Amino acid sequence: MSSPIIITSINATKSIEANGQDIMICDKDREIEVKGTCGELKINGMRNKIKAAQVTSLVIAGEDNSLVTGTLGQAHVAGANNQVTWSSAASGNSPGFEEHGPGNRLTHQPAQGKPAATAAPAQAPAKADATKPGEAKPASDKAEPAKPAAPASPQPAPGAAKPAAAVKPAGTAPGGAAPAKGPGVKPAQPIPGKKIQKP
Repeated sequence: MSSPIIITSINATKSIEANGQDIMICDKDREIEVKGTCGELKINGMRNKIKAAQVTSLVIAGEDNSLVTGTLGQAHVAGANNQVTWSSAASGNSPGFEEHGPGNRLTHQPAQGKPAATAAPAQAPAKADATKPGEAKPASDKAEPAKPAAPASPQPAPGAAKPAAAVKPAGTAPGGAAPAKGPGVKPAQPIPGKKIQKP
């Protein structure tokens, strides 16, 4: 097993390349970046700002420390006002978190390009048909446009005289045909009868 990496005020390292080793930070007001995979990260001090790619287990005992990590397995935080920000959990939906002290907080910050999922807006429920079997459905709110009325034939005013009927010319035969006229047509002659002689 590899020896743990210990950072104190004597060691002014600002960047650490980890390959599964444990790391202990015993200092204050330090800004340190941990690359690679860290086994257990212990922070003992104050106002330290740590950035790590992946932390299997985190232990903080101090005040006003902050850690920003991509992947976190579990965290045990004691002290006060320590902030831990993670993007993904090593297993499950969130890392295990145990804290003892006021103001300690664990915050989920999705990785860049992967915004947190939001719930889809709920669709409005369909309106139920309030009519019962056998009942007529209510008329639609939109009334159909009225059709134009046919023009009425003119009617004589009450008390007015009716127009006189057209008078047919004399000599007109039934059906409207006029008597034939022309040359060769003679009027009918009476048939001569026999005279009766008296005795």
